[in-house]
Amino acid sequence: MFERFTDEAKLAAHEARHAAVAGRAAAADDVHLLIGCCSVENGRALACLARCGVEGEVLVARSWALCEARPPNEAESRSRTVTFTPAAKRVLQLAREAADELRHREIGSDHLLLGVLRADGEATELLRNLGITDEDLCSATLAERSARLDSEAAAALEPMTRVLRDALEVCTAAGEQALAAELRALIESLEKPK
Repeated sequence: MFERFTDEAKLAAHEARHAAVAGRAAAADDVHLLIGCCSVENGRALACLARCGVEGEVLVARSWALCEARPPNEAESRSRTVTFTPAAKRVLQLAREAADELRHREIGSDHLLLGVLRADGEATELLRNLGITDEDLCSATLAERSARLDSEAAAALEPMTRVLRDALEVCTAAGEQALAAELRALIESLEKPK
């Protein structure tokens, strides 16, 4: 079930189960998954919410308020294995579909958040009441992934750029002006903002 999930999304699912246990629920549902998405520090779901103008802490507080309004299930909450409700399983399926729709190989916490929004459950209502739309969340997901890729690419290119600068110094000192000019052009193309 979780083979395409990123470590971050797996952590969100784990946190959802933890939230279900803390709320003395028999199983983790869509609201617990929303809490799980917001519990991953520096996660994509939180970044997407911020891009939509929503603070994760506010959403978690509202989610917990909804959970606390439910009666606890004393007998079943003592079991060691916390499963997912049909509503939560629907969220997981919709997260997979969202990732496919956006042509992403892996399923992240941002896709889980899209699944929550599309599931038409209690958590969906929380998100919609905060003004989050499917279009806004898809845009935030794409923007966040693009920003992280740009940051990762820049970090990955830094060692290569250092090697090229060293080679440029050697070529310049050796009087290899043609090669030095090519290296300069290559370095500039790598450093040029996109």
